[in-house]
Amino acid sequence: VDYFKKAANHNPNAEFTPSYLFKLALAQEATGDLAGAKASYQKLADEYEESQEGRNAKKYLAALGE
Repeated sequence: VDYFKKAANHNPNAEFTPSYLFKLALAQEATGDLAGAKASYQKLADEYEESQEGRNAKKYLAALGE
């Protein structure tokens, strides 16, 4: 989780950051940090909605009960 956080926050850009944020959210979900996962998915949906990960984040948010 920590490495994905660092990667997502290091020089954010539209090409790599969505992937790191998505992986971060999945890792947070797997470790039981549902609040963190929701925040990561929400950031993806808000800031990177044009990316594939951003579109998928909306589905994952709905599954977590937004």
